[in-house]
Amino acid sequence: MNILHSSLSDEWGTPSYLVEMAREVLGTIELDPCSNAQWNMIVKANEFSSSSLYTQWCTEPKSIFINPPGGKIGNRSLTAMFWHALCEHLRKELIEHAIWMGFSLEQLAISQSYDDFKMINYPICIPTKRIKFDYQPGISGIAPSHSNFILYIPGCINRSEKFLKVFKELGAIKD
Repeated sequence: MNILHSSLSDEWGTPSYLVEMAREVLGTIELDPCSNAQWNMIVKANEFSSSSLYTQWCTEPKSIFINPPGGKIGNRSLTAMFWHALCEHLRKELIEHAIWMGFSLEQLAISQSYDDFKMINYPICIPTKRIKFDYQPGISGIAPSHSNFILYIPGCINRSEKFLKVFKELGAIKD
């Protein structure tokens, strides 16, 4: 095992300053499909779930915040599975817009098998400094061994310009 890629947990929370930036872009965070009651104290989504990978997240378009868990189920990446679920909701036009917290640039490669929904096709911020995700609400972990990114996914609402304006202070932006 490579110690640089290991962790005591596959579950990491988003620091509150990034959640506030996401909220500034999304307006209201209506749904966080990768959360639980503890982490939702930070995200403050109207709805959240920790078991929504195999279910339809919503029946009408919603603004979504996603910080997918790491790890695997069998040999399948949980991150890839959440990206697939998000793509299915985009196809069904059930996403107003979303922000995806990427914990490694390797996730960009995961999305390459989705012809219509490659991550690189969306507005992206690559922070100058690695994001120290929280291991408990409000308690930062150490900086990860790889770079992070924040992705904005427009659906029936497009606030790409707002995303670029809000997140440019963190680092490089590609629109």
